[in-house]
Amino acid sequence: MGVSSRDDVGMVLELMERVGVSTQDLVDDDRSSRVIPTFAEVMPAVRQAASEAHLTAYRSYWNRVQAMWGELRLHEVSPNQVRELLAHTQTTAQVRRTSSDPGASAAINMFGALRFVFNYAVGATHLRGEQNPMNHVTKPRKPEPDRYAIRPELWERIQHVAGEMGYDPDLYQLILRLALESAARSGGMISIRLGDVDEKQAVVLLREKGGTQRWQPVTPTLARWMVRHARERGASDPDDFVLRRFTGLPVSYRDFASMWQGIGKQVPVVAKLGITNHWIRHTTLTWVERNFGLSVARAYAGHSTRALYREGITANYTKADIWEIAAALEALTGEDHPFVSGSAAAGGIVLTPMLPRRNGRSTLASTVTNGWPHAIAAARQYIAAHGDLRVPRTYASPGPEGFRLGEWVFNRRSDYRAGELLPDRIAELESIGMIWHPRKVAWAKRYEVAERYFRDRGTLKMSRSYVDPMTGIKLGLWVFHQRHRYRRHLRGEVSPSSGVITMEEIELLNQIGMVWR
Repeated sequence: MGVSSRDDVGMVLELMERVGVSTQDLVDDDRSSRVIPTFAEVMPAVRQAASEAHLTAYRSYWNRVQAMWGELRLHEVSPNQVRELLAHTQTTAQVRRTSSDPGASAAINMFGALRFVFNYAVGATHLRGEQNPMNHVTKPRKPEPDRYAIRPELWERIQHVAGEMGYDPDLYQLILRLALESAARSGGMISIRLGDVDEKQAVVLLREKGGTQRWQPVTPTLARWMVRHARERGASDPDDFVLRRFTGLPVSYRDFASMWQGIGKQVPVVAKLGITNHWIRHTTLTWVERNFGLSVARAYAGHSTRALYREGITANYTKADIWEIAAALEALTGEDHPFVSGSAAAGGIVLTPMLPRRNGRSTLASTVTNGWPHAIAAARQYIAAHGDLRVPRTYASPGPEGFRLGEWVFNRRSDYRAGELLPDRIAELESIGMIWHPRKVAWAKRYEVAERYFRDRGTLKMSRSYVDPMTGIKLGLWVFHQRHRYRRHLRGEVSPSSGVITMEEIELLNQIGMVWR
């Protein structure tokens, strides 16, 4: 064979590679007669083969692929076309407030969506392995996160604002506390069910990304708080979700985003840095790593076993257990845990508090129980400064002991509802202005504003964004929520604790011209 003949053969082979034909195809009658499907033809089968998790993650990307390449056959897409689509996806991605590298995550997700499609095509024998263009495309690099541990002063400010803002500060404070103690991802927190909280052992079952599950120690205070929160908002079955809005509905990612958006409006640095729950995870894990080492921090974070092998075989022998995690939690919060029983600082370890107050105490220290007189004195001091006893749950009194007055007041209300508070103590609390049902008081205050609006205008119709200029109350949003509670009433959901409207409230609203539909 001459030189020119070899050149001709090379050109033919190169052309065959471009169109997805091999020399085996030329002698294989079955393959040569087979027609490779188009993207539009194969995508229904791809979606059917995908798990629910893959559908959730890739559905929008598959829709885009089908719209752009629907008429193309699977073998007609080259590696360069894949790279162009990834670049286009990154440049046209919707930029999120918290994004550290706009569009990078979208490009990574598109890569995963395409890889799933082509792997399916190979598995279904539509393509041969060497025809898979993804074998020649490098996966986009995940950007380095620009999150850091939150400074103590900023954390105190975040807690204070969360306890004062919005229409559900109790939920916001619980989210912050759970995030800080457990270092859980938002998805793991949202998926917690009532049966996942073990009050006796003070552990919570977290279900997180990749289908992983793990028991995470929390303080007994937080475990009780979670169960009480869930039950007061309508949860009764073990499969009912714990985190719930005041309407009784389970929370979603939108509630987390709304919380941080609200905090960012009052604390500009939160908005500027794009702080979210994941920053709290960084905060906790940084403290654990500094004081207990990398192995405990890795276990606290719930990182998978596969990650251990990337650190070398030694990491597999130095894995931390749940008792070490509990010890770190105990030192972090200052509250004894059943797994440790106060031995977190055994062995002479000197720990720097994670989020110290100005007096050096951890902001997560459990409620100080210096007796009833001390608590009453702290309550009187708060009333003198603020005019009432509507104390944010995370509030701690100033002074060397940092008494957690907010937690104490919350617990006394719970004791009152359960009939466990002595009559003389009920009388003493009422004498200093205790509000047993703050939600009812807040409802009555907003009703007065709505009544004045009706007197002035003869109607209760208003936009959802309407804000009363005299009080700053978001009256439009409040009226909207009353209609939502009424619809729950019509469905037969009669538990007032879960946010359902009462007959008394319906009658009062009817008197000022409420339009329910």
